Amino acid sequence: SEDNLVNAACTSANIETIHGKAACKGLCQKRACCFVEGGAYCNAGFSKNYCEEYIACNVLPEYSEVTAVGKKDLVDAACTSANIQTSEGEETCKQMCTLRACCFVEGGKFCNVDFGPEYCEEFEACKNLPF
Repeated sequence: SEDNLVNAACTSANIETIHGKAACKGLCQKRACCFVEGGAYCNAGFSKNYCEEYIACNVLPEYSEVTAVGKKDLVDAACTSANIQTSEGEETCKQMCTLRACCFVEGGKFCNVDFGPEYCEEFEACKNLPF
């Protein structure tokens, strides 16, 4: 099953190699929403197991809640043009991008004016989606 693949690919020993790290990252990108604010950005329809199956991704610094990098890096990872070629990848990207949907309608004019320009810049990769 897919979680077995993640468990195998995302061991601390495996991610020491370039290929091992790439394999782990590639699998984890599919569920990037799980690693931001405890899965708050995942579609509510997903079961609790959806994120638990990918717990091994925590071995990667960018997917560790403790050292969580900015949302931008996760959105960039989830919304690569390659990742959104798969239906699961596109769904993850969409879920994360709906948080800032105002940024992609008429140049962001519907976003709250109190948000700085970085509010939309963080989610720049969402432009890869066909809105």
